[in-house]
Formats: sequence, C-alpha cells, structure tokens
Amino acid sequence: MRILVLADDESVLPWMDSLRQRGDELAFCWTPSVTLRETLQESWPDVKLIEREAISDCEADDVGVLVGGRGSDVFVEARQLGQCGRPILVVTASAGPTSSLFELMPLWEEGRTQIVPAFDCPLAALSFQENSPFRPDRIEFERTVSPAGPLNLQRVYELFFQDVYALHQLGSQLNADGQSADWEAIQTVWTGQQEKYIAAGSIMLSGGQLPESTWTLKSGPNDGWKLTLWKADQSTQFSSSDVSAEDLDASRFDMVRQFGSPEGSPPVIAAPGWEDVMWSGHLLAAAQNSATRQRRVAIQQESGSERSQFKTQMATFGCGALLWAMFGAIGLLGIASALDPRDREQKAAEVAGFVLTEVDFVGDSAQLTEEGAVHVQQISEDWSSTTAPVIVVDSGQSTAANERRETVAETLTSEYGRDDEQRVLVRQLKGVWFQRLVVLGWCLVFGPLGLVLLAQVLIVASHPGRESST
Repeated sequence: MRILVLADDESVLPWMDSLRQRGDELAFCWTPSVTLRETLQESWPDVKLIEREAISDCEADDVGVLVGGRGSDVFVEARQLGQCGRPILVVTASAGPTSSLFELMPLWEEGRTQIVPAFDCPLAALSFQENSPFRPDRIEFERTVSPAGPLNLQRVYELFFQDVYALHQLGSQLNADGQSADWEAIQTVWTGQQEKYIAAGSIMLSGGQLPESTWTLKSGPNDGWKLTLWKADQSTQFSSSDVSAEDLDASRFDMVRQFGSPEGSPPVIAAPGWEDVMWSGHLLAAAQNSATRQRRVAIQQESGSERSQFKTQMATFGCGALLWAMFGAIGLLGIASALDPRDREQKAAEVAGFVLTEVDFVGDSAQLTEEGAVHVQQISEDWSSTTAPVIVVDSGQSTAANERRETVAETLTSEYGRDDEQRVLVRQLKGVWFQRLVVLGWCLVFGPLGLVLLAQVLIVASHPGRESST
C-alpha cells in the first residue's frame, strides 16, 4: 500500500518506520511545518513532498493516510480523504487532547472507512501477564520528563492521554476475569501550579472493577518512567530500562498490522480501536474537571457522541413531525368538512375561479380594471368546462353590485358570446374567516415537517461530502 503522510510535527516519524518495516511505500507527504519538511528531505528522500492542492490527486484505492500533529488543517484533509474511503492511521501523540482528533469521529460512527488510532506509550511494549507474578490491586505509574523545570499543562495532557490508554489496557489485562472494565472516579492534584504550568502532578483513578491506579508526572534531567504493581505489601517494578528501542518498534508494528487490511480480516487483539480514543478522552476531560474543582469527581462516560445524539434527536423529531402531519391532515379534513359554512354554489364558483371581488373593479364603480378584464376573459374560456355560476361579490359597502353584474354579463355576451345571464349572480360570500382558519390549520399541520426537511437540506448543504454515500 502507498502511504500519504499528513502531519505538522515529527510525531509521525516512528510510525513511518513501522509502515516501511511492514512493506508499505511512503509515497507522498504534505506538511505545513518547515522543520518536518527539512527532516523529510534529509532522512526520507524517497518521500515526495506535495502541495496542499495536490492532496485530492491521492485518492487511489491503494493509498492509505498517516495523520499526525495537532493542527486542524491536516485533519481537515484527512477527513476529506476518509470520506472517499481511504484508510487512516492517526498518531495521537500530540493530537490526543485536541478537538481536531475527535473531528474524525464521524468517519468511525458512519463506517465510512477504517480508522486506526496509534498510541505512543512505552507500557504497550511490556507483556504483563508473563512478567507479573500476581494480579495487582493497585498500580502506580511515574513518568519523568526533561528538562527539569515547570511542566506545560498542554504537554501534561498529551502524556496523560497516551499513558491512560495503556493503564486502562493493563488494568483490563490483569483483571480477574480478563475482560475490559472501567474506573468510576478520578482525582487530579497539581503541585506548584502557576497559570498554565505546574511543578508536578498526580491523577488517581479508582472504583469499578479495575485496580486503583495513580499516574504521576514530574520533571528531571532525563526522560524515564517507572511502573509499580502492588498486591497488599508485595510489589513488582518495571522501568524504562526494561524496554528497548526494538521493543517500542515491535509494539508500534503490532498496532499498525491491522491498518489497511481488507474488511473481514481477523482482528489484531493488541491493536487499539476508536473506543480507546473515546475512553481516553473521557478520562482526560474528567481529570481536567477534577483539577478545576480541586476534588474527586465521578467519571461520566456518555453512551454516544454529540453527533450520535443529534442524529437520534433529528430522527425522533422527523418521525414525530411525520405522524403529526399524517393524523393532523386527516383530522383537519374531517373538521373542515363538518364545520364548512359555504354552500355548494359558492364552493363550485371558488373552485372554478368564477368569483369577482372588489379588486376586479375600479373603486365603487362598475367598470372593470385591467386585472378584472383578464379575469372575465379567463371565465369565458372556462365557461363550457363547468356549470359553476359567476359570482359578483356584494360586500355591502358598494351600491353598484347590480351594475357590476350587468357589466360582467354584458361583457361575457358581447365580447365572448357567453349568453347565459342567469349564471351571473350577485351575493355575499360566506365563511371567509373559515377559509383563513383552514389555511392556518394546514400551516400548523405541515409546518413542523417542513422545518425538519429544511434542517436536513441545510445539513446536506453544509456537509456535502459526508452525506454523499451511505
């Protein structure tokens, strides 16, 4: 498979090695980062650097997409390619805490393409079932980052997003029944916090069927980590020295094995899924909430994303509007038929368009206006197709009603040869208010359905690519 790289930082470089080791061809790359561009030109001369306008040319069936970084531009392009069915491998190292990563969620929800998250955590390189002599009831993970000094909260969130995935996998792997489970509460403690920086921090996860876990971060002269598994007073320790570069490469290779595989292929058990991204995101949001409130809080995982909830609500509104329109139309027809004050003569004239009102005459006179003359001509053309009478409306405010009738009858006879003066009547119209109420009733019956359909049109217009296939 040929690989198109979309990235704005160097977090993708180790994964490019893994894909090349798998036998894929690193063919193209678009990056807005000058630093990454220079690195690729020096270390990856075979990768063709392309402009953003050329990305749309990389939609062939044999192209996969590797995405990394935290900028929105690369994820916008990745989403467009995903809508075309291109498989996506997304590196979460720096994108994890950002909203850009979760903008890819509709691709997963709608099954548009395969989307594989790539977590970069050293714990994934350890096999705990083989190395741990017992099932722990408490887990402690301590990470040290260099250089020594204040820690940027953005960097803290990035590391926690990666590590909490591995801690969750570890807890599930060592769980008594071997099945996945969840924590129920979380507490965040920052030390020496000043605006967006802290001196050190700890996040404690507890409750549920997983072992109580503590994630600690501090700064130091060298990068490293230490994992301690506790069972009562007994403990087993692992550290960064227990994981070699080859082990990390092997763990990345395991994660990318499923990328681009045909639908229906046997799954790779160790490979993460988008559910892990969602769960890590919930834990990160809960940790931030705990830091803000400065107390222990419950972990509240939504059963579905906001997009899924919105689609469910729209479907509910649509069904409700359709039922309202259907039963409302039946009810309105029955009520209108029973309460209609108009007689058969008036109904026939209105249906045929044989009703002449004040607007067809000049002022209070019997002279026809231009519109009135056209109306009389139309009546003459439809004269033989119906037996409906011609009604000249007597509004009660004009004394010229009979003169108007004579003018209309004479015009029909002299100009159009329609000699049946008895079909031209002068009378008042009944139920004018009723007709207005019926129109209002139809608006109330079909208005909600029209609003739902309008909303659907606006959704399609704003996201044409997303709705283009099913």
